[in-house]
Amino acid sequence: MPQESSKKIYIEKAFFNARRCLKEARERLHPSAEHVIQLTNPKTGIKEDIMDIEHAIKWCVSFHVKEWSQSTWRLVRSSYSYMLNGFEKREIISTEKKEELIELMQSTKGLSKKQIGPRKNTSARRKKSVSLADIRKIESHFETHTYKWAEATINWLWASIGTGLRPKEWKGAKLEERDDGRLVLVCRNSKHNEVRSFGACREIDLTDMPENIIRCVRVQEKIFNGLSEKDVEEFYWGCVNLLTRVNEILFPRRESNINLYTGRHQFSSNAKANPNVSSEERAALMGHKSTRTSSERYGRTKSGNNGLTPQVGDPKVLAKIVSVDAKQPSFGKIKPSNNS
Repeated sequence: MPQESSKKIYIEKAFFNARRCLKEARERLHPSAEHVIQLTNPKTGIKEDIMDIEHAIKWCVSFHVKEWSQSTWRLVRSSYSYMLNGFEKREIISTEKKEELIELMQSTKGLSKKQIGPRKNTSARRKKSVSLADIRKIESHFETHTYKWAEATINWLWASIGTGLRPKEWKGAKLEERDDGRLVLVCRNSKHNEVRSFGACREIDLTDMPENIIRCVRVQEKIFNGLSEKDVEEFYWGCVNLLTRVNEILFPRRESNINLYTGRHQFSSNAKANPNVSSEERAALMGHKSTRTSSERYGRTKSGNNGLTPQVGDPKVLAKIVSVDAKQPSFGKIKPSNNS
């Protein structure tokens, strides 16, 4: 018998995973979203909708386990097994169904330490470029399938490629048509502090950008200005989960996935591919204080498309950018001799 502390952990793990399963199924308009039960949230004491135990386990096995380590899956599996035993005692499910689900979980393996290696960090699973061919492929898929978040997702991708905004920076972003005829997007720097950014906000001059990019940015700004904080979360996860599903369908062999942050990486690649955009301008457009950040951690020059980079809205901020050479790889460094 598990100890009381373990019981609490098991109940919480199973509850919150089943709630996540239901949320994802609803956002994907999946038939599994119809299988709902109400259980008491172990943290708030309030009854909430979650996916029923059978379909939650099947959803978890199909969509979650392949991203989890073996130890994480072991804990979630134990949590569901504990819940199954309780449901069996209360005659909510049959013994045969319980054993069938436990066998399903036991036959499914999480990632080994070797497999986790390159996939351990979220950034390692995040694709750092998105080609025009990939976007066209996604658009074509959306044209032949009915998804609630399809239009919003493709618009978000294009808007991010054109502006470099982080997903969380769209809330509060504002397009301004200046007296001098310029169209400038003003947004907050979400990672602003004395080390990571040059200021609380940045200005991105979109005046000379392609019309399709400007149109997507206008739509994105209008959408976010009309959303409450709760609606923003639903909108965000709707697009995130749809992209996850589309990656599984269209690019099943890829180790890294196109997601909403990929547009920011592509923005960096485009800026690097443009010989008229300096490292300081690229840093200012992305909200960085140092030129090193985008040089080392973002998309590569070879993935970029020249001509898709806006201008810095307020050139005075360039004086605040710290120019730092990117780190050299260790094999390229020359070690000083003992005689020097």
